[in-house]
Amino acid sequence: MSKRLWLTFLPGKDRQALLSSLLDQLGRYGLGVDGGFWDRDLERFGWTAHQGPLRDKGRADAWLVAGGKEEWEDPRIQYGLSCLILSVRQARGGGFPVCLLGLGGPLEEECMPMALKDAALFSDADPAWPAKLLASLHRSLPAVALPYRISVHADQYLGQWFEVGPGQGEWAGALFGIDSGEITHHGVGPAGFPPDKSVVEYAWRGLKLEVQGREFTAWALRNRIGEDESYFVKVAGTPGTLVFGDHPEIGSGEAYVFSLMTDGRVQG
Repeated sequence: MSKRLWLTFLPGKDRQALLSSLLDQLGRYGLGVDGGFWDRDLERFGWTAHQGPLRDKGRADAWLVAGGKEEWEDPRIQYGLSCLILSVRQARGGGFPVCLLGLGGPLEEECMPMALKDAALFSDADPAWPAKLLASLHRSLPAVALPYRISVHADQYLGQWFEVGPGQGEWAGALFGIDSGEITHHGVGPAGFPPDKSVVEYAWRGLKLEVQGREFTAWALRNRIGEDESYFVKVAGTPGTLVFGDHPEIGSGEAYVFSLMTDGRVQG
């Protein structure tokens, strides 16, 4: 049975000709390809258009993202891709294959946002790239055990919620901070989706932090959070970097820093 590939196509210019060429190359290797164009609208969470198919095991065995240098360096695209892969990883696990294709030249790993650092990189400058991509899809990828969980939930009615929690064990309370944007609500509930109601224990709001030379505004609470529970935080805007972990007073005080864009800011 052929591998089913979901293609996210980033270019906004000359995209039909580029896409036709790309589909022709993939078709020669028997890959079943479905997908769509990228929507850069962050205010309406355009990235969620690709969320359903990628989270569905019946529709995609792997994800291919294709774009040129201009697209890969666009902070708005980086932010949306980061949110999308965090959402997908929650449903598909760390072993879900993610492949990035550079159109017009090779990709540089250091230019990729943190959420895509473990993706396989390819370039259309290499004529053998489709064969190499196909070979990579037949290799099993070990899931990397992280000390934390992180995901994103978003739609026009729900808003944007970040979900964090311990990878294993339990957190004594929780903290979540952003370098830009605004935190508007928080709560604790079963992992997977923001709760309708939540009892918050000893909430902190507007806490100012400095981590790795960057300033953050954080909220925190003292609820104990196990592996099946999460801390959900509603955020307005597009923070470039997040900091989160257990409560600094009653927990270990260990904080994790996660960047959603390489330059840390979406302009405009």
